[in-house]
Amino acid sequence: MKNLKKTVSIMLALSLAALFLNTGEVKSQSETLNKVKKSVQTETVKTPSKEEIQATLAMDTFNAINAYRAKKGLSKLVWNDTLSTVAFKRAKEVSGKFSHTRPNGKSYESLYISSGLNAATIGESLGSGIYSGTDMLTVWLSSDFHKQMLESGAYTYIAVGTYIDESGMSYIVAEFMQ
Repeated sequence: MKNLKKTVSIMLALSLAALFLNTGEVKSQSETLNKVKKSVQTETVKTPSKEEIQATLAMDTFNAINAYRAKKGLSKLVWNDTLSTVAFKRAKEVSGKFSHTRPNGKSYESLYISSGLNAATIGESLGSGIYSGTDMLTVWLSSDFHKQMLESGAYTYIAVGTYIDESGMSYIVAEFMQ
């Protein structure tokens, strides 16, 4: 069990390092890899918190979407922090009611408005039970509607929110905005 926990911790640390490399938050690849290698060698790798895992899954999904769009010759979508608040709130809501209708009976669009977002074009994609951004992207691409949304030129901004419930089930929400 101890070896399994250490292996999972190392894998998550490497995933986090890859995330930081992809988002430009770390200046050099070798610097990041050396930090991860040193922490593994000294066995100081800590088990990531639920919030760190959720953030990693969100960024992994965001990066997978933009990598797919780049392969298709489409412009990358820009991360929007206010939209991120909406996406993470929606992911938690979706864990209780898997629907584009919010638990209060209103449409997901109501959360955009209450967050001060005013966009002519918005969209939302939902997913659950997926633990990698690439897998979530594959599921969405298998749906014509979601594929059209992912390839649409109508959106400029995106945010992905995730929530992992007490049973370990993941919920992923991508919010799109013009």
